[in-house]
Amino acid sequence: MQDKVFKILTESEWKECQETGQFEGSADDLRDGFIDLSTKEQVDEVIERFFSGQRSLCIALQILAY
Repeated sequence: MQDKVFKILTESEWKECQETGQFEGSADDLRDGFIDLSTKEQVDEVIERFFSGQRSLCIALQILAY
């Protein structure tokens, strides 16, 4: 079985991922103690709720196989 999860990143977070080759979490993720991921159905709501008014967002896809 496979599931797809998405991580919404700001442009600066995405650039840092590309430069370092890793992602340890956004400031919010680090504060909360976990990396917040979204299902396909949640992406629009998460963008509206937590990224309202921000431009140049990136959506990273992770496929989980089990």
